[in-house]
Amino acid sequence: MLALAATTSAQPVGPDSLDCARQDAVQRQMEAAKQKGQMLRRQRLETELATLNTRCGKESKSFTRLDQIGQQQQLVRELELELQEARDILRALTAQRP
Repeated sequence: MLALAATTSAQPVGPDSLDCARQDAVQRQMEAAKQKGQMLRRQRLETELATLNTRCGKESKSFTRLDQIGQQQQLVRELELELQEARDILRALTAQRP
């Protein structure tokens, strides 16, 4: 009985239909996170979507090398803006008298 269980668990498993169905939901969540300025959440969802695409055997246009480079460049620009805003706030706070 144990030998049978070990053999069946060692066999390769095809794509999970739930994973494949989740792709659209993850894409919608990515868009919502982008609109809300949640860049780290969007990046995690992007990684999750890439994993789902790989599992389901789908190559998404948005995950070509050039698109990934563009997305990372955009993320860097957005994070630099957030950092500059945080520095401005810090500068204003430290300039205030107690």
